[in-house]
Amino acid sequence: MMRSAKRFIRHRWEAFSQTPFGCLVRLFVGRMFHGHADSDAGDLHLGVGVIVILLAMPGLLVSLLMLEKYGSLIRFLRGAGAYDPFTATIPDEYFFLVLSMVVSGAAALWR
Repeated sequence: MMRSAKRFIRHRWEAFSQTPFGCLVRLFVGRMFHGHADSDAGDLHLGVGVIVILLAMPGLLVSLLMLEKYGSLIRFLRGAGAYDPFTATIPDEYFFLVLSMVVSGAAALWR
């Protein structure tokens, strides 16, 4: 039972990894969790890809949280009236600017 499930999952993963999206997922996971540890040095080597991914994470999470606030389908289903996206998003634009500066500064100090 367990061997057949493992074989099924392995077969599905091999078929999925042959698609373009599957290749991107495999590359993303490989870059994210790939670490090069020297035997004499005790630190983990972080590549440029991992640093860029980590810098983009706060903005990605906050933008997903903003989907309920600015999503046009959700606003339509709630029955919201007139909406000007240019003036309503100004406070959040300033928030994203400050967030990106703080994350960049933290990454510069960390390196």
